[in-house]
Amino acid sequence: MKYDEFVKEVRKRTLCDRPDGDLRRVVPTKELVLLYLRLVTLLSGSLVSFFFNAFRPVVVTMALVTGLLYLLVPSGVTLYCFAGAMAAYAVSILVLVRPAPHAVKPGFYFQPTPRNERAIGALRALGYRATWWLPGDLTTLVPFLCANVLPVEYERRWMQTEDGEFVALDYVGPSDGGEVRGVCLALHGLNGGSAEPYLLDFVHRARERGYAVVVLIARGMMGTPVIRGEFFNGARTTDVRMVLAMLREVVPRGRGIPLVGVGYSMGATVLANYMAKSGDLTELDAGVAMCGVADANLNSCPYSRLVWQPLLSTPLKTDILYPFQKVARGRGVDVPKTLYESRSIVAFDTHMTAPYFGYNNLEHYYSDMSFCDANKWKGVRSPLLFVQTLDDPLVSGGSIEPYLKVADENENILFCVLERGGHVGFPHSNTPWRDNFQAQSEIMLRALEAFTAAEF
Repeated sequence: MKYDEFVKEVRKRTLCDRPDGDLRRVVPTKELVLLYLRLVTLLSGSLVSFFFNAFRPVVVTMALVTGLLYLLVPSGVTLYCFAGAMAAYAVSILVLVRPAPHAVKPGFYFQPTPRNERAIGALRALGYRATWWLPGDLTTLVPFLCANVLPVEYERRWMQTEDGEFVALDYVGPSDGGEVRGVCLALHGLNGGSAEPYLLDFVHRARERGYAVVVLIARGMMGTPVIRGEFFNGARTTDVRMVLAMLREVVPRGRGIPLVGVGYSMGATVLANYMAKSGDLTELDAGVAMCGVADANLNSCPYSRLVWQPLLSTPLKTDILYPFQKVARGRGVDVPKTLYESRSIVAFDTHMTAPYFGYNNLEHYYSDMSFCDANKWKGVRSPLLFVQTLDDPLVSGGSIEPYLKVADENENILFCVLERGGHVGFPHSNTPWRDNFQAQSEIMLRALEAFTAAEF
């Protein structure tokens, strides 16, 4: 299929006009101050972590030397030196060592079918290793802070959902503008959009391989309007189902064009949940979920709630809660409590998302959102690679630990568990500020190519 034909078919099935809606951004000064304080805390904590990671061998050596010196020449001076060295070592432990409530081992978990062996072989050949000198949260921060990715000129179209809202689709074709060798639906992370640097990196690399990439903008994100108050929630998969049904009409089975999906962070959670819920009716030929949550009820990460989640919860309040306070009150939401006590995603979901969308409680909402909960994973009928890193500051390895065994029961589920890589970061060279998101994009594309190689 030529890209011009693809565009023509997409335009037949979508809308070109931006719908009217109510979406305002009003950020109180108190919330801005809190946001900046959290960011400063995060950066300073990462710098301290870097310092002690780089100089920990020196600190250990100093402790040993001063301890031996005190034994040989007991005095107040040598005692103070030894005490200072031990204090520095203790601080380095507190900064760097966060005891994990899990015992997940890095590696690949899958059934050894020819298709799976091909995909895992491609990932092993890639041989990803995180930048050795980046500690803690910097494996996540550095790629985002230093990314230098060229923008993409998308075409935007709209689709109306079954509940009367509208979602935006940003799409672009192969870099040569010619033959479409594959179609990829991409789902961005929370508060993101089609201009996120990790997504731009993937789009550029996918286009070079002949993919047409369609980015589904989550409801209310990137300034898109919300008309009836039915904004984004992580358990909704109907928007993905609607867009994929449209794309399957454009590239019917049998034409030799794979229809695949990728998701990042919250988008990965939604993608995996769609593949589990849709079962035999799935439109996807393969999918890759990057740094999503297998079971949100098990994602217990106090550090994330304290440091990272406040950075994400503030935009949710400004983009979602403020414009729809009246609707929220009518659905049983305690608006003042949500505004001033929701300092994390978990708190926001507890006070706002769960009651707003009719869930009994947070656990009910998170169960509906998680593809591994209540044996939903049995419904995955197309190959799904679920990538998780153990140093992810937002997603705990404990959320995946009980479910690694499901790969033995469902040949379509493959887990790639990496020791390091951060959250949607994956720096890999000694100069990570030049990496952009190359390693992450290659993991996803090589897996998709391996999954679809035999069938297409």
